[in-house]
Amino acid sequence: MQTIKAVASVLLFGFFMIATAQQKPLPKSAARPGIISGRVFLITGGGDLKPARMAAVYALYLRPKLGNDAAGNEIEQHSACLTWAQNLAQKQEAETAQYKALPLTVSGSMSEAALCRRGLLVYQNALVDTLKWASSENKDWQIVRADADEDGAFKVAIRRPGVYTLLVRGHAGFNDAFWESGPLTVTPGGEIAVKLSSPEESCLPE
Repeated sequence: MQTIKAVASVLLFGFFMIATAQQKPLPKSAARPGIISGRVFLITGGGDLKPARMAAVYALYLRPKLGNDAAGNEIEQHSACLTWAQNLAQKQEAETAQYKALPLTVSGSMSEAALCRRGLLVYQNALVDTLKWASSENKDWQIVRADADEDGAFKVAIRRPGVYTLLVRGHAGFNDAFWESGPLTVTPGGEIAVKLSSPEESCLPE
């Protein structure tokens, strides 16, 4: 009988050790992501503040840290942030060439709103191509997505620390706009607060 009790005690102790090991907390770097938080809005010509309600927020990875070391530069060459910059530059160049190729009767008759919409599409299409690149290269982790609330407030949880650029697209009042901010260095458990008030492009509907 004593032998049975001893065996049962050993088994219970073993089960307790296994359960304890399984419940071991994650390292702080994994359990506590870095946070990019803030508000996105624009100020109209009349001085009114218009929040970007339910805007789409994207954090694009650049590299682990700022610096000129070889490892950092190698990672940067294959990052979502650099791909975004390249896509934007290519599309801006193509848009300029297309506009110059238009007959003067066409380009001269285009309204300011139409020209603005063309410029806004350049930013939006560059972002779409960057999202496609991340998916095709199995680097979806390099783009972290979140949504702003009704007041334009947002919070992006970053599980991999490093340097990021923030992109936002959405509506503020009647304006369709695109914002950019960065570089932002995210640390484990740290929080960066930003305000995006000056969009790269902002257009009223035609």
